[in-house]
Amino acid sequence: MYNEWLPIAFSDEAKEIYDTNLLGKDILIIKREGKIVALSNRCPHRLAKLSKGKILGDEIQCPYHGWRYNLNGKLTYVPSIGSKINVSLEKYYVKEKYGIIWVSIKEPRQDIPYIKEWNDDSFRKIKCGPYYINANPFRVLENLLDVSHFPYVHEGYLGSPSYPKIPEYEATLTEDGVIAENISIWQPNPDGIGEGRYFAYTYKVLRPLFLYF
Repeated sequence: MYNEWLPIAFSDEAKEIYDTNLLGKDILIIKREGKIVALSNRCPHRLAKLSKGKILGDEIQCPYHGWRYNLNGKLTYVPSIGSKINVSLEKYYVKEKYGIIWVSIKEPRQDIPYIKEWNDDSFRKIKCGPYYINANPFRVLENLLDVSHFPYVHEGYLGSPSYPKIPEYEATLTEDGVIAENISIWQPNPDGIGEGRYFAYTYKVLRPLFLYF
C-alpha cells in the first residue's frame, strides 16, 4: 500500500499546517502560497512533532530546539550551533484532486482514478464523512461490495427479507480494476416514489481501497 494514493483530508479542512498518520507514518502537510508538500512530521533530532512548530517564511521550525527545514524537507538551520548539518526529512508524494488531499508514501504505481462525473455539472458534489471504523480497511471494502446483506442489516431501507435472492451478474477485470455492472437488488423505495422494485447498481474497485459506486 506504500505505492498507492490514499486520501487523508478534504482540501478545505487542511489549513496551512495539517498532520495525520498514514500506514504508520506521522505525516506533516504544509500548504503555502498554492504549493502543497508532505513531509515526515517527526524532527530527526529528538522526534518532536513539527506540526506543533511554526511556519517562518518558506520554512517550518521545530518546536523543541528550533531546527528549521525548507519545504523540500532539507535542514537549513540549527540555532544551537549557528549553522546547519546534513539532515533531511522523509518526503512523500502528495496531490489534490476531487477536493481531497492524497498521499502516497512511495512512488505511486498509478495515478488517482479518473471519475468522469466530477466534471459533469449535472451531478452534485457532496462531502460525506470521514467515518471512523475500527476494522481492517479491506473488510470495510468487502462490506460495501456485499449487497446480499441488505435484506437483513438494512431491512426496510435497502432491502427486504422477502426478496433475498441476488440475480447473477458479471465482474470483469480491466486495466482500471474490477468492474461489476447490473447488480440487481430488490429495494423498498429505491428512487423516492414509495414503490419497491429491483434496482441495478454498478460497482468499480479501481484501486485496493478505492470504490466507485
